[in-house]
Amino acid sequence: MRRGLGLLFAIWLLILLTRAALAAPLRYTVVPGDSLFSIGQRFGVSATALARYNGLTSNTIYPGQVLAIPGLTAYTVRPGDSLYLLGQRFGTTVAELWRLNALGSDRIVVGQTLAVPLGRIMLTSDEVYLLGQMIHAEAEAEPYLGKVAVGAVILNRIRHPLFPSTLRGVLFQPGQFEPIMNGWFWRPPGTESLRAAHDAVAGWDPTGGALYFYNPDKATNRWIFTRPIALRIGNHVFTY
Repeated sequence: MRRGLGLLFAIWLLILLTRAALAAPLRYTVVPGDSLFSIGQRFGVSATALARYNGLTSNTIYPGQVLAIPGLTAYTVRPGDSLYLLGQRFGTTVAELWRLNALGSDRIVVGQTLAVPLGRIMLTSDEVYLLGQMIHAEAEAEPYLGKVAVGAVILNRIRHPLFPSTLRGVLFQPGQFEPIMNGWFWRPPGTESLRAAHDAVAGWDPTGGALYFYNPDKATNRWIFTRPIALRIGNHVFTY
């Protein structure tokens, strides 16, 4: 019985680690001749989104600089993989995988690293509005990056097996978000909060896959302090 439980735990842990790895954004190293525009053209994002996602204050980049690419992650080819099967798995096409990875043929090899879509969560306009409401309730006074990060945490939970698989399920999961309990959630979102919701849905995750956030000056649950810290933005700490 104990062996069976140990095997189940090992499988569960492998699933968590795999999903956590796929939540991390693709990293691209700038080479001579690159610009934010040309990198964006290759990976299907705007130069503005690239700059915001990486906290850049100008369009200047330099060779050797590492940029995170929103909406994409790195995948290591395994035995039995093909571009067709990867396209099916990640909701994309062989042609798109060719373009993203500058491939010259359909041939891929075990151990090769490919850029693949992160698996964006599709929300209706009503759901984006709900996400904006929670961002506004939790991060109204926070910097814009902190607003996007709160939205990203909520979307990361949808992808994660420990949480509900729908936006409403995550937002209204009992005991998770104080604005649901005190009614602060039901206010209309501000313009910035709604824009942050759209940016998070588009794949911008400043936290790199965080699942929790808290204000250390207000948090009363000691458990949250045991979580590995991803980063701090404004008054919020984001953790895995």
